[in-house]
Amino acid sequence: MYKEAGIEGLCQYHYTGGLSYLSNDEQRELDKHLQANTYQSSKEIAHHIAETYGVEYTPVGVRWLLGIMGFVFKKMKHLPGKGDVVAQKEFVQQYEELKAGKAKEDKIYFADGVHPLHNSIPASGWIKKGQEKAVQANTGRDRLNINGACNAADGEVIVVESGTINAQSTIALFDKMQDHQPEGKLHIITDNAKYYRSKMVREYLDMNPRINLIFLPPYSPNLNLIERLWKMYKKETLYNTYYETFAAFRESTNDFFEKISGRKKELSKLLNEKFYFPNLRFAG
Repeated sequence: MYKEAGIEGLCQYHYTGGLSYLSNDEQRELDKHLQANTYQSSKEIAHHIAETYGVEYTPVGVRWLLGIMGFVFKKMKHLPGKGDVVAQKEFVQQYEELKAGKAKEDKIYFADGVHPLHNSIPASGWIKKGQEKAVQANTGRDRLNINGACNAADGEVIVVESGTINAQSTIALFDKMQDHQPEGKLHIITDNAKYYRSKMVREYLDMNPRINLIFLPPYSPNLNLIERLWKMYKKETLYNTYYETFAAFRESTNDFFEKISGRKKELSKLLNEKFYFPNLRFAG
């Protein structure tokens, strides 16, 4: 019953230990305020309500109120401050046009490099109340350098490990992609890393006209779908996991990418082409 009440019905159902509550107009005003301003605790919101409307809510009461109003407690997303939202929206429109106009045998890939460090990453987990858990850390600075591309339409993932990510490793990735897709154009969407614009890569592209390299707007990792794959890889391979040797770390990484082709259903949800930036509200 409470979940169906919505903002208009809160006064009818909400009781905070007294006869005071927010009017419908006050609730609508609070809703707008909370969408424009982000609080880190229900106690802070209770203080705002008391200061603004003279109504006392406990933190528990505030959480109940927020749930009815459709708010949830979750972590903010992180976007580069220099990102041009207008340019990003224009890119998404161009991307939709590319999908609609490409030939059947053509494929669209999102490409990028990742440099995972041989070290564990502490992450949240369910731990017995009153107890602490720790994950061992490595003292070295060894890392892997992986160049990769993914196809959102069918979940294909192609990666190349190398000593460093540069023009040579980029060309090695492109060669592997062409071998994997012998027909049609390869539309490869990537960021503005210098090696993509290097003389060596430009000459390679001149000799390999099947590849169409498309650059994202500057500071737009939120538009590069392969970033989601890297996040999935780190979560499953590095979070709360200790590898005593670099060889063990590399083996686990290789195992992840070797088996990724068997996880098409997960990848179809992960690479869902729903770019989140248009609906973001920046913290107030």
